[in-house]
Amino acid sequence: MKHFFLLLSFFSLCLVQAQAQSFNYKSPDRPWAAEIGAGASFVLADNSFPFDDQLTFRPTFGGSLGLTRNIRNNLGLKGTVGYQKVLGEALVSREERLAMGLNDQAYQFYGYTIFADIAPEIKYLNRTFINSRSHINMYTSLGVGAMMVLTDNQIQTGSGNQKRKNNFLTPILPLRTGMSYRFLPLYEASLEAGLLFTFSNNIDGRTNNNSIDDHILTFKFKLRKLFSFDY
Repeated sequence: MKHFFLLLSFFSLCLVQAQAQSFNYKSPDRPWAAEIGAGASFVLADNSFPFDDQLTFRPTFGGSLGLTRNIRNNLGLKGTVGYQKVLGEALVSREERLAMGLNDQAYQFYGYTIFADIAPEIKYLNRTFINSRSHINMYTSLGVGAMMVLTDNQIQTGSGNQKRKNNFLTPILPLRTGMSYRFLPLYEASLEAGLLFTFSNNIDGRTNNNSIDDHILTFKFKLRKLFSFDY
């Protein structure tokens, strides 16, 4: 996480320096965009759901880096890599935890996930030239990717707690939508909500409580810069 904040500080310094530079920003030839994002997330799972008063709900940190290739004025192809911390605990009695443990089900989980995905991104208000694109824009993307889950589970036993590693890979379908603001010709800031659909019901260490898979909901603040590899 420390390295991520160092990267964010470096990006912010470049942003300040950009105000004093002379860009040929009227050129439409800025087909690439790099972005960095950070914010809160939580897991929608049996052991971590914000709308049940018997489960903990603590937002956790998540960060991401993205690279977009603009294909048309309002369409781009974006690749994203990211990190999400995950945790949760079922606040139930010891007897209920013991019953879960006898079925090899965890009552608590904590750790992190690493994901990578690619998705087409649609912007709704873009124009042809960079300096004439809308100050405020909205966008949506839906793609495919993979997530590595690296967590520890706590299982209640008759003699105490048993810790178990829970590491696996699962496909994901990332759905993201947000609103951006162009505050400099080549720079944008955005607020984004995302849902990482997974194909696993085991992120929280409980697999037989229901038939709904576990998913990750995110809220991020992002900074984006348009650029070209030619200059």
